[in-house]
Amino acid sequence: MSADSQQSHRDSSREMEVRLVRKITEKTRQKKIRWAKVEDGLTAISPGAKLQLSFVKPHWLAAKASHDWSLFTVREAKGRELLTVEHSGMGSPARYSGDPLLTAVDELFEAVLELGEDDIRRAIEIIDGV
Repeated sequence: MSADSQQSHRDSSREMEVRLVRKITEKTRQKKIRWAKVEDGLTAISPGAKLQLSFVKPHWLAAKASHDWSLFTVREAKGRELLTVEHSGMGSPARYSGDPLLTAVDELFEAVLELGEDDIRRAIEIIDGV
């Protein structure tokens, strides 16, 4: 395989990864994928329990409310890893990195956080109605 051919394969693979993350974001916004807080981040199981999705927060921020993530993974139900994305630029949103995959994952993370805020608002409305 030539160097140009290898680069083209990496580019198309990267495009597929971006497409996967954007699909997950779309389904998250449609509330077809539900996320839950866990000790070190956020996790979700896709409909039909075929994929496990997770965000890991930096260990030093795990116990705090944070808009940072350090690792995003997509695994098959049997545990085989399909996608791993690391973000080491703590303190700056990944979307400013210029990397389309980091940008897509950051947009997913923000969508998950927004839905969590919606859940909090609904809880406040329930309490207000008591």
